[in-house]
Amino acid sequence: MKYFLIFSNCILTKGKNRSLISDLKNQQLYFLPNDFYKILLDLKTEPLEEVKSKLDKESQEILMEYIDYYIEEGIGFYCNNPKAFPDLNLQYYSPEIINNAIIDIDDTSSYNVVEVINQLIELRCKFLQVRAYNYLTVSKIKEIANICTRGYFRNVDFIVKYPENKDDSSVLQNLMLNLPIIGNITFHSSPKNIKNDFFEFTNKIIANNTYCGIITEGYFSANIKTFSESQHYNTCLNQKVSIDVNGDIKNCPSMKQNFGNVKDVNLTTAISVTDFKKKWNIKKDQIDTCKDCEFRHICTDCRAYVENPKDDYSKPLKCGYCPNTNQWKEWSTNPLKQKVIAHYGMQKQ
Repeated sequence: MKYFLIFSNCILTKGKNRSLISDLKNQQLYFLPNDFYKILLDLKTEPLEEVKSKLDKESQEILMEYIDYYIEEGIGFYCNNPKAFPDLNLQYYSPEIINNAIIDIDDTSSYNVVEVINQLIELRCKFLQVRAYNYLTVSKIKEIANICTRGYFRNVDFIVKYPENKDDSSVLQNLMLNLPIIGNITFHSSPKNIKNDFFEFTNKIIANNTYCGIITEGYFSANIKTFSESQHYNTCLNQKVSIDVNGDIKNCPSMKQNFGNVKDVNLTTAISVTDFKKKWNIKKDQIDTCKDCEFRHICTDCRAYVENPKDDYSKPLKCGYCPNTNQWKEWSTNPLKQKVIAHYGMQKQ
């Protein structure tokens, strides 16, 4: 008997109005009607001819068109023994207490960034993002990157204001070649949008932490790490600690709740507070609207800015996608969101 299977790295997600196949190896997405979502599930255990026999002639033809397309795309195959091809294990485990961190800096920041990084090293943090709302000197970037080479960091990314001295770009380019721990450097408030092998320049003005939390297709991560983590945890906040411009310890710099200030409290002590890890476990399958979205397991998530500030399970405010219509719209001009936008003080955005 002949069976048809989708490769185990190509995982189905059912949405409200359509379904999605996420190819986690090649990071490709394929849409399909919800009716065929169930058919693909049936094909995991039933022979192809048996599944076809349950369909009318037109549906059989459409099914074979899909199958031919999936084989051509390299995401499906015929086999005789489906049990030899088990589903991908989507368990998620990351041994470190803190996996990723954000450090925010501006001209008013007076806390010791070096000391914070040393504490992150003690927590075996792997990924760090430094966000500077004002200009950050080359020497400061070099100092931070050098410190990170002493720890468990895999890479440190920088989001900094467009340099006052254009020669800084060439200096930073040489710095990145000598310090491969630097992953990406993004310059905000740039005159133009440019991306090359070293930097990304964006004309977006990022004045403070209210500018984060945007949900777009460009931020989707169709990979095994994100997909697996989303089954169990919040893909933005899980195993994260953040320091805002004042030195306050938070889940995210944009959140109001803090767990002390780095000038007085050690990071290890702050993250030991029971409430600190509370939002780590908020999954997409629990969030209003997101739970009906076909993109939910490859999408980031924002708990700092939500449509209902009193509900931890409310839809991200800065998401303009509707699973009911499969359409994207500009979130900031949605008349239904204006009151909440004002609540967060985002009118200028």
